[in-house]
Amino acid sequence: MMLRPADAGPILPDMEPARYRFTTSPTPAYAAAVGALRSLLEESGDERVVTDAWAEVAAAERLRIFAGAGDSAMAECRGQPCALRLTPGGCGEQRVLGLPADEGFDDYLARDASGHLADACDCVTRRGRTDHPSLWEKGGRPDAFVAQPYDLGISDLRELVSFCDRHGLDCSIGASGSWHQPGRTLLLVIRRDEGNAPGEPAGGATGPARG
Repeated sequence: MMLRPADAGPILPDMEPARYRFTTSPTPAYAAAVGALRSLLEESGDERVVTDAWAEVAAAERLRIFAGAGDSAMAECRGQPCALRLTPGGCGEQRVLGLPADEGFDDYLARDASGHLADACDCVTRRGRTDHPSLWEKGGRPDAFVAQPYDLGISDLRELVSFCDRHGLDCSIGASGSWHQPGRTLLLVIRRDEGNAPGEPAGGATGPARG
């Protein structure tokens, strides 16, 4: 944990309260919030405390925006948060066990106590960095697999690309939008790639890969 020395001096001495980097017209409420966060940093000496304070406000709003509203609203699926539930074949582990798609995760774990299903499913949750996974449905059909990793290395990215190519899926990764400890996590979303058949690279058999 990085703590500022007690004699480190004032925080951000080049930024007076009247000067801001991310807005040209701060409201009184904005200025008060920035002042309060600066005071919190002075008090704690740990910028993560400031991030957590901001996250208390941002997390619920980010989740609300992701879930949407009206005809486009999504709800979290019951059962195993497996990205392959987006595909026609479904989750291999549930298929081997004969579990319904919405069986509770605790029941699933109890029936896999022997660990014999380790290779039954190709889901990226077993093969890459997929912290805090969840599966979201729209109109009663799985629509998006979400993970909120703290970081991704090059091997994780390669596995994600390979996984999506194998199963006709697409993936996006953003630095904003996560609601599990926002400010510390990425938002990784996997959806069906409607223009891509399983086994083809993203963008189709001959088209360029999408960035």
